[in-house]
Amino acid sequence: MDAIGRQVTAFVTLSMAVGLILLMYLIFEPQRREASANEALEASAERGAHLFAENCVVCHGVTGQGIARAGFPLNTEDNQFPDEERHDFLYKTIAQGRNNSTGNLPNMPAFLLDNGGPLNAQMIEDIVNFIGYGDWSAVPRIVTQELGTPIAAIPPPPDLGTPIPRGPAPAAGGPGSEEPGAKVFAAHCITCHRISPEFPSGGGVGPNLTGIAIRGKIPTSIKDDPSAVSTDVAGLTRWIRNPQDIHPGTAMPGFTQEQISEADMEQLVTWLLKHNTPPEPRRRR
Repeated sequence: MDAIGRQVTAFVTLSMAVGLILLMYLIFEPQRREASANEALEASAERGAHLFAENCVVCHGVTGQGIARAGFPLNTEDNQFPDEERHDFLYKTIAQGRNNSTGNLPNMPAFLLDNGGPLNAQMIEDIVNFIGYGDWSAVPRIVTQELGTPIAAIPPPPDLGTPIPRGPAPAAGGPGSEEPGAKVFAAHCITCHRISPEFPSGGGVGPNLTGIAIRGKIPTSIKDDPSAVSTDVAGLTRWIRNPQDIHPGTAMPGFTQEQISEADMEQLVTWLLKHNTPPEPRRRR
């Protein structure tokens, strides 16, 4: 092969290599960008969880359930994976604050530094990303473990006259929902359990705990369970800490001291044992 032929071969080979590289780039670059964007969103949401724990739980609750006349529920379906319009609404509300229906008192103060608040624009973006994409169960852990505040010790919110919307907004809370033990229940138990009169709209995965103090034994879901323990301070505490030890195979998860501190456990159990009125019987249709 003469010199020109070798040059042509080299050029063709190089061109094919460059073309292959460009093809691989076109194939994998969108995936790389998407993965990078997802990682950035996840990191932002994690930062937002910490910022929410530090700035928002007093009025909105540690699981975003909302607190009557203080803060709207945020852990709602319309806030999950928000579109651009919803994202902008959440950002603007946090940055600029919000007036209630009377237009006189603020439902919440402005949080953007330029508006006199404590947070910069990226911090607010992180909170919005947490509300839309984050893990709400992380907030109670951050509050208790990293900030060192028992759930029951979170101060009561100011009454800013926030109108709670109609409908089954989760656990806005009835009478007594601001007691220390009720706050612990709202943080850790409400996803699976309901209890009246405070949280009649809690989850239905686990048993209705209304009247738990007069049930005698735990668990109550299996009749004549020989492993059941008494419904008292020791029994409830043992059940909440390690239900598998009492009834292997139960769907009830255990809660370690890192998840529910001893102080919070005491408040929770004491509060549960106040519920000695049985639930109303179901009406036949």
